[in-house]
Amino acid sequence: MPRSERRVRLLFSIAVATLAAALGDLLVESLSNHGAFGPGRFTDGSNADIAPIGIAGSTLLLGCLFFRVRRALACCGAAQYRRELTAALAPLPLARTLPLILLLQIVLLWAMETAEQYLVVGHGFGGTIWLGGPTAISLFLHAAICLIVATATRNLLLVLEPRAVRLIRRLLTSTAFPPHAAVAVAWTAGPARCPL
Repeated sequence: MPRSERRVRLLFSIAVATLAAALGDLLVESLSNHGAFGPGRFTDGSNADIAPIGIAGSTLLLGCLFFRVRRALACCGAAQYRRELTAALAPLPLARTLPLILLLQIVLLWAMETAEQYLVVGHGFGGTIWLGGPTAISLFLHAAICLIVATATRNLLLVLEPRAVRLIRRLLTSTAFPPHAAVAVAWTAGPARCPL
């Protein structure tokens, strides 16, 4: 696998795991707090961790888009490079990566919930309260969220990247930028090949 594919897949996997942890936590804790899982304490009663982790996930996803756009603009063989990047997020390789993304999502969920408990109440609650609900149901919901977020973000990247590339190329070739402008050089200059 080319280095470009590995980089895109790694950044994409971390972004998806982070976003899925935030969205999964929001969904499962909301269901718990509204009594969907019956009586019992399943949550710590705080959602203070969702906004920071959601912002981090969104930033990572933007970073993945930026990386794709930047490399596509810098490479002379942009069409070949785009095929490599698209292959990195093809359905079959993505399906093979999903277990790793889910594992990372669960680790992030534990870390953010544990940190939240220490920051909000000064100690951890222990047990599986970090899951936000009954173990089996919570894990199923988090897995479903992982699949949905991975599919949605993949489709979003594949739609946004070519549009962003076309928009930036139009801006750089417009009369607003002289032919030898530093911005144009920074975005479009690249080697004959695109080594990563």
